[in-house]
Amino acid sequence: MVEVARARSMRASSIVSQQSETDAGVFFDDSSKNVKNAMLIARSDFRAVQVPLSKWVTKPPTREQHRRLLAMYKDAMLEQGEMLAFAPLEKLVNLPLQNQFWGLRFFDPASGLTLEMLKEAQLQKGDALILDYDFTISMAAGFLTSVDTSFRDHTSSIVRRFPELMGTINERNVFAMYMGGVARAKMIRTFLKKHGLENVYVVTNNPAERLVRMMMTIIVGEDFDKIYSVRGSKNDKIEEIMRKHHGETERVLKRGRSFSASL
Repeated sequence: MVEVARARSMRASSIVSQQSETDAGVFFDDSSKNVKNAMLIARSDFRAVQVPLSKWVTKPPTREQHRRLLAMYKDAMLEQGEMLAFAPLEKLVNLPLQNQFWGLRFFDPASGLTLEMLKEAQLQKGDALILDYDFTISMAAGFLTSVDTSFRDHTSSIVRRFPELMGTINERNVFAMYMGGVARAKMIRTFLKKHGLENVYVVTNNPAERLVRMMMTIIVGEDFDKIYSVRGSKNDKIEEIMRKHHGETERVLKRGRSFSASL
């Protein structure tokens, strides 16, 4: 875990060297494809930042790799004292490899926004902060089930799907497990509220928009509706957000820039 943290720090340090005094919007995403696409946005005041991922996550991992990633994630939560997240992970990691879980979603200990990345972006007052959800806000790829009537129902559906978790999981466990711990969730809340929720947007390829909204509402501690689920390229939505956020009627005809904070 020390090597993962060191690599994340070294990559994130490249953010400062490419900071522009005219930036009016920053986009964070774990997908290299989404970041490369964002390079095509014709704005001189916009940057795209790639969030780190483990090497196995660039392609769907095998079941054995999935288990190793989960074990690393579990160990990281234990090391950080994040027992709410650790409890269900300890059960999940011991599921037999033939269990359906290993073919579904996975967690990545190298993923997710850090305070260092957010600070090094040097956002100015009023800048648009546009965030991906999976592996960026959260440290998981999607959700363990698609039930989205309420977060309590979502948690119950996880227990029904994985009865091994019965008695060890509640809404707080699920939230902490998805977020990489309570402390990280609080860090994100503090940063977003300090920057101003009116300046924050979520643009995701995750079709579970209601679940993303539930998670964001818990993270920021109030209703949060600026969530946009899109298929394919995010560029049109990002450009729309930038124009509306800055009250523009025309595009700035200069190419945006991109850099990577990935492992």
